[in-house]
Amino acid sequence: MKKFLVIAILVLLGAAYLAGYWPQHKQLRAAEQSSAQAQEQLASVQAVARVCRLENDLLALIGQTENQNYGEARNLSNVFFDDVRKEADRPQNAAFKSDLEAILAQRDAITAGLARTDSATTTTLRQVLVQMQQLMQKLASQANL
Repeated sequence: MKKFLVIAILVLLGAAYLAGYWPQHKQLRAAEQSSAQAQEQLASVQAVARVCRLENDLLALIGQTENQNYGEARNLSNVFFDDVRKEADRPQNAAFKSDLEAILAQRDAITAGLARTDSATTTTLRQVLVQMQQLMQKLASQANL
């Protein structure tokens, strides 16, 4: 009889343990999954924010070029293209690297145009702006914004 009582107590303790463990385990798994999804979404939103900042920098560059302030425009151009290079080198942007490389390919032409104080550089900068806007749309659709 003692043996039966000990076995019954052990079985009840095991059942109580499982009754407390299993719901907590399921909650933990759900929380981990939710956290992973939130991390992915955060990374996407951060990429959108960085590209948005690049777009704002490009708009400032276009404004300085249109105002024929070519010295400041050259400085802004260097910063803009350096930041585009950094963004292209980020591993999480591999899917958009070709878009960023296409923008970078225009660096030399824009730099030369600004050095020559060529007002036609504004047209090239506006084409880059269109490329940036298309990239922003791709990133926003990827991030489900």
